[in-house]
Amino acid sequence: MELHAVVVGAGPAGLAAALTFGRMRRRVLVVDAGEPRNRYTEHLHNFPTRDGVSPLEYRIGRPFVRLDTFAMVNLIAGERIVPELIQDDFTPEAVAREAVSLLMDPQRVAQIRQALAGVRRKLGAPGASRRAAEAILRIAERTII
Repeated sequence: MELHAVVVGAGPAGLAAALTFGRMRRRVLVVDAGEPRNRYTEHLHNFPTRDGVSPLEYRIGRPFVRLDTFAMVNLIAGERIVPELIQDDFTPEAVAREAVSLLMDPQRVAQIRQALAGVRRKLGAPGASRRAAEAILRIAERTII
């Protein structure tokens, strides 16, 4: 099995890219170093549930958010279906382990494909962006103190 894409960065653009690949039925690995690359900006934009929040506010508030996943496809699925290597989990060893697993384990790839098909069903017909945003807001409302 081959990996179709590795998305480096789990920020808004990376998450959107991973979602796009998933909708295209492509195998994708999402990795992130956990280094805040937006530290020089005054506000975050297009980050689910945090639009307009300053990076400092985000760093202070992050411990109070009860999410174990950040990739858009995982948020929509309500479970982790594609790998996420974020913050301290992003190491060369972890990237290699996930890539080798996706390349060598056809059963795992089949499970991911099946789960991604479920995400596609949830997204459904036109209007998927609105439904995805509503689903994310429901999760955020349940998980933010």
